[in-house]
Amino acid sequence: MTIKLMCTWAFEKQIKKFDKAEMLFKNSLQRKEMGLHIHSIIIRKLKTICGVWEFKKIRYRNKNKNIIYYDNPHFQIEKHKNIDSNLKKDILEKIRNRLTYENVIKSYPKNTISIFSIRQIIKKSFIDKNQKTTVFKKIENEKNIYIEMDDTYAKLQWNSKNKKYLNRLVVIHTGLDNKRNVKNKTILIETKNTDSSKISVNQWVEIIKTKIKELYKFNYKNIIVIGDGATFIKKIAQKLNAKYIIDSWHLKKILQKLVGYGLYSRKNKHFFKWFNIQNKVTIYKFCEKEIMKGNYALVLDVIYEAIQFTKTQNHNVDLSMKLQEFYNFSKYVENNKQGIQNFAKNFYIGSRTEAFVANIIKKKIKRFTKIGLNLYKFLIYSGKKNNENLFFI
Repeated sequence: MTIKLMCTWAFEKQIKKFDKAEMLFKNSLQRKEMGLHIHSIIIRKLKTICGVWEFKKIRYRNKNKNIIYYDNPHFQIEKHKNIDSNLKKDILEKIRNRLTYENVIKSYPKNTISIFSIRQIIKKSFIDKNQKTTVFKKIENEKNIYIEMDDTYAKLQWNSKNKKYLNRLVVIHTGLDNKRNVKNKTILIETKNTDSSKISVNQWVEIIKTKIKELYKFNYKNIIVIGDGATFIKKIAQKLNAKYIIDSWHLKKILQKLVGYGLYSRKNKHFFKWFNIQNKVTIYKFCEKEIMKGNYALVLDVIYEAIQFTKTQNHNVDLSMKLQEFYNFSKYVENNKQGIQNFAKNFYIGSRTEAFVANIIKKKIKRFTKIGLNLYKFLIYSGKKNNENLFFI
């Protein structure tokens, strides 16, 4: 017997029990003693995994002329609800597995569910999840609260139109466990149409302060803010009286473009191979090691001297673009020198801003060519672990 036939058989059996119980109460002495008079029969439709099922409900009128129903023990149909809870769960699971609305609809008997109903189920599901929070208290040996921040963009549908949305991600946590997993995580996401105004720095400061006060019930020594050097991140760090660290992924990416070797950096290998021969290490590896110690001034000197030496050895090579890249890198480093120097401090545990953006947002929506705002939020909520907090701001 197929699953569909088994499902149909089970529901038909349930309906027969339901109808039998309705008739027994209708003809019972109990109903008469309660002073209930038959008023009418209505048909309640329930959407299930097996299709749409109809139940005949008898309505009664009591002495006060109020309409009431028999409390049938064989099947409880919620008032003003016509979608079975198992069907809702099945729909949400299929959406998590990246099925489109159209394919979800096709997976059930005809006219079981509509796109509008699916959207309402999704919307209600993440509204419910948003009410549950985890409070982190009695945490021993925790000295710091880390706040990692980054922006990403996505095209989302709203009112049937594709709009570009800013997703500002703020992850609060207390560091790493023995397996280097992030502990006590709270995720805050600002999702705004780029045409609308963003949450201000002062508003973000108050939001972060409130969440820390509500959710982190322990005495901490420092707040450490980690970001890519954006002005708004540094302003937030300043207003929180926090220590600021530049995100190493963004810094290394710029350094890689400037002096690193690779498929798209063959010119760099041609320019700086002499450095590798003389020092038994590539210029990128040398600079990466030193900058992660906080020695930004040494790195700038080495790169500048390397470019000048290359220029003297290869008069026919045009290094004007490479010099401009260096000046841009130098400006970025100078603007974030305190954040680089803090690499050497004992409170530095690495940065994960890009990984957070990828795992919390990008991976959840990458298979969708079109995605609505509510579906986007649902998919992100679906990835939340039980011991984490997640709030859309």
